[in-house]
Order: sequence, then C-alpha cells, then structure tokens
Amino acid sequence: MASTSLNLRPVASAGSTAVTHPVPQPSCIEPWKFQYAGSKDGKEANLLVMLHGLGALPLMDNPSFSWHPISADDFLLETADDGLPTSLQRLTTHTLPLLVKLFRYLVADLEWDLERIHLFGWGQGGSVALEMARYLGLNGLGETNRNQSKQSTRLDAKRLGSATSICGPLLSGLSVNQTLNISTPVFYFSRIATTTTESKTQKSFLQRTFKPETTTFIAGRSTGRGDARMLQGADEWAPVMKFWSGVLKRGDEQEWMKQASKGGDVYEVVP
Repeated sequence: MASTSLNLRPVASAGSTAVTHPVPQPSCIEPWKFQYAGSKDGKEANLLVMLHGLGALPLMDNPSFSWHPISADDFLLETADDGLPTSLQRLTTHTLPLLVKLFRYLVADLEWDLERIHLFGWGQGGSVALEMARYLGLNGLGETNRNQSKQSTRLDAKRLGSATSICGPLLSGLSVNQTLNISTPVFYFSRIATTTTESKTQKSFLQRTFKPETTTFIAGRSTGRGDARMLQGADEWAPVMKFWSGVLKRGDEQEWMKQASKGGDVYEVVP
C-alpha cells in the first residue's frame, strides 16, 4: 500500500473566548411576544427559537398566536385556487415576512450567526420552522447595509443551524418540482405510519427540499389518524437530542483551541 503524506501546520492561537449577545428587546421585534432565557453558564453558542402549535381550536389569546395570522380562512378552507394549503398563503404573506424581520434583527443587531440559530416547532409551529428554513435557503435575508462587512457576511448566509418539526408538515411540498438541496439540517417527527402514502409523500417533499443526507425522518407512536401530540417520554426525545448533538455548536470551541494551541499540539491539514 502506498504511503500517504500529510502537510500539517500548527493552528494559530484563537482570540477571544465565549461570545455574548444582547438580550432581545420587545420594542425591536413587535408584534412578536416572547420569553427569553439566557445561557446559565454565560456561553451563548446557540439560539433556539421555539414555536408552539395552535392547539385543537384557534381560540387562543395573544401572544399565543403572534406568529400566525388567525382568520377563518386558515381553518375553514383546506386549499386555495392553486391547490396549495390556504394556511401556506397566510404564512407566506404574513408570518415569513415577520420572521425575516426578526432574523435580521437577531443577526445584524444582536450579532448572531445564522448557523447558530435553531428552530423548533410543534404542529403549526413546526410547519413555520420548515417553511422558514426553506425560505432562507432560497432567498437569504434580503438586501442589507453593505457599509459593515462583518454584518453583511452574516446577513448573506442562507443556512440555519437546524430546523426541527414535531408533527408539522412542509406545506410548500406540493410546489416543489425540482431538487432544491437546501443545506439546513432538518429533523421531522411524525405520528403517521411510514407505510402510508401520506408519510411517504411528506418524506419525499422534505428530501427534495433539503439535503437528504442531513434530513432525519422519524415516525413515533400513534393513537390513530390526526394524532399530532408533542413528544412523549425519553424514548421520543432521544432522537431529537441525538440530532441536536450533531448540529449545536460548542460554547467552548475557541477556548479549547486557544489552550491546546499554546502547547503546539493542534495542527491543521493543508493541501
């Protein structure tokens, strides 16, 4: 067997340690209502945005539905004239523009990298998470202020850290007629049996929209059609935790590199 030589060079000492970010201000992200919990150890490596479902009936008080436009059409009509879900039209015209505005604030003002922002949604909130990941993968965050190069680089990104949906389908799947290969890692949990046409179709939608190799599709226990319960017990949470272990950034990466490189025993493989 022919020997292989590697070209190595010592890794330069990293600069600062853990990065901190300002706390989101309610006045800056209206009409969104939120509760914010900072990292207990002060190492703010990831930002998890959680979107809950609407429940069995659309009769919840604000701020429960601040991310979703409540209207009779959303629930009384299943499809629009173009054959797509009516709720997708509402999300496209109402919710996604508000989310884009929120993300611009998180990225430009609070200095979060898009790849460190993760979405987790249940039910309708899960659909919003998937649709936002799809939108960003195709469009990014739009026009930005080019006077600040670091800010511009952040705003040019199109990949989220991840998007997790619990029983919330990708509503735009019917409009996907080509492979998009969006790079955001996706975790999808469904209570629909994998042998059904509905499950196979949703899996196909996801794998045509996002990269199949970074898309995880799990089917959990079901009590019958229409079962869209939140995760139940450690066995159903375990796959999510495993998925997150592969996509969440470590808060001490820079400090580890800084300490290790002082001893000269960390090397980078170069061409």
